[in-house]
Amino acid sequence: MTKIGVIGTGIAGCSSALAILKRFPAANLTLFSDKPFRESTSYGPAGLFRLDHVENRKWARATFEHFTELHRTIGGAAGIQLMSGHILSDNLELMKSQDACMRDIVFNFRWLEEREFTQFASPSKYAIHFTSYTTEGRTYVPWLVKNLEEKGAKFEVRKIASFDELGDDFDFVINCTGYGARALTGDTGLTP
Repeated sequence: MTKIGVIGTGIAGCSSALAILKRFPAANLTLFSDKPFRESTSYGPAGLFRLDHVENRKWARATFEHFTELHRTIGGAAGIQLMSGHILSDNLELMKSQDACMRDIVFNFRWLEEREFTQFASPSKYAIHFTSYTTEGRTYVPWLVKNLEEKGAKFEVRKIASFDELGDDFDFVINCTGYGARALTGDTGLTP
């Protein structure tokens, strides 16, 4: 049986672990956290789905479709909600980049007309409207944890200081520590 260790139990760690168990249900999977969930970044404000790099469109589309399915079938119980908003800028190239990234992925994507700019206190030259999903970590992560436990995942509170600590016990180790990767990997260029 394949043994997989996931370091990090926030949104990235739990989402990754659930995707792994859906693809490989017989895997023996353990998630490691070094602190209580309430002290993690994922417990904070909701995240808004948005894409800023066109090369990531394949993954963005898959993620958006995943959130769409969760919203349709589970909705608020998983902490996923629809939200509309605007991107404002005087930089036309930036706005064209947003168009290329998201036009056919998110809902209701459109450029605002000049007459609509009056609604903003400090209007920019260009504005885009779109509808996307927010994911509230303090609801979404417990929902993920419940699903993981139902699939047999184990959770362990343990500070992992080096990948070597898990190397003899696991076939694969996945790093989902976010900013914690700075200490774990020695990547001093990593910033919040």
